[in-house]
Amino acid sequence: MNARTVRSYNQKLQERYDLAVPPVMTELYYQWESPCFGGVEFFSLEEIVGGYLRWCGMLPRFVPFAMDSFERVYGFLARRGAPDPPILRYEKLPLGLEASGKPLWMGCYQPITSKFQSFLHWLLLVDRYEDDFEEESETTGPNRNDMAALAKLPHYQLNQTVVRNQQEFDSEMLRWDAQNVASLCRLGCVALGNSNPERALDFFYRASESAPWFGDCSYLAAEAYFVQGDYERAARFWWHTIHTLFPFNTTSDNWDLGFEHPDGVIPLLAAQKLMDHAEYIEPALQADPLWMLAEEKLLRNLYARLNVGRFFQKYGEMADAEREYLNALSLARKRRELKSAYDALIKLYESQSQFNDAQICMDDYLRDG
Repeated sequence: MNARTVRSYNQKLQERYDLAVPPVMTELYYQWESPCFGGVEFFSLEEIVGGYLRWCGMLPRFVPFAMDSFERVYGFLARRGAPDPPILRYEKLPLGLEASGKPLWMGCYQPITSKFQSFLHWLLLVDRYEDDFEEESETTGPNRNDMAALAKLPHYQLNQTVVRNQQEFDSEMLRWDAQNVASLCRLGCVALGNSNPERALDFFYRASESAPWFGDCSYLAAEAYFVQGDYERAARFWWHTIHTLFPFNTTSDNWDLGFEHPDGVIPLLAAQKLMDHAEYIEPALQADPLWMLAEEKLLRNLYARLNVGRFFQKYGEMADAEREYLNALSLARKRRELKSAYDALIKLYESQSQFNDAQICMDDYLRDG
């Protein structure tokens, strides 16, 4: 693809999502129009700009650019003014069955790497790990040497056997992406399982600093403090967990803590543990609307989230209001529920002169769910 065309699409992404396209991504599209590597197919720049694979009910600031063979979607978390945004993977996590017998699921946006260049290195490691270092098959996109050059990975590293198991994979990933949240959390779980909560906390704190928006980091830190008997700090981190965006959490079976642990959705488990140890939370905090939702088991109630959002908006807490409206959006399934959540978000964004965000919501509402 010629440089002028790439620059034109980059400019459109900047205007639409306030997304500064990383230079290494620009270089990738100079050479391949729709790259494909390791089972991950990148969309063309035209498709990314045109909103390919966006859907009604998705987080507005998630910008999809690729999909893997399991139909998991990869995209940027386009944060305002962020020069090199993190890469997330969206997938639907099964939660069993509803009373009616229909499958119950939650949409989750999991952090994969802290920046795009690290994502290319992650692809190389996954490709080598899962293929057991077999010869790569012919593809229409970049080969391993091409990807290694883009990821600035030395040739000797490409050919070394360094990822024989998950722990070695995570250790290697941190060499090239010191802020890799998933690897930090998994290595923290290994330390916790080895009865070393202090080292586990070091990993969990680093993960929280890298992605304070990812609720699992706080929850895992709370579990480490709880193991140590520091219930006040554990409660503080459970409290932080329920204040994160619901779809920025996973389920407990995503982490091997090395000891028996209840299955469930991370913020719901955090809420239950808060209720079980309420004596360690300051009385003033128990007047917070989210405490009431946790106490009444309404964290997954869309209309309760909307009401809390309106409460925050009324008192000028716009960031908290946006979080609750986005929570409501992530819980919406029926068209009228989606409309209620989008209406609240659009009015909030327009009141803050965030007209691009409002327009993204309007456009997404008109898409198929």
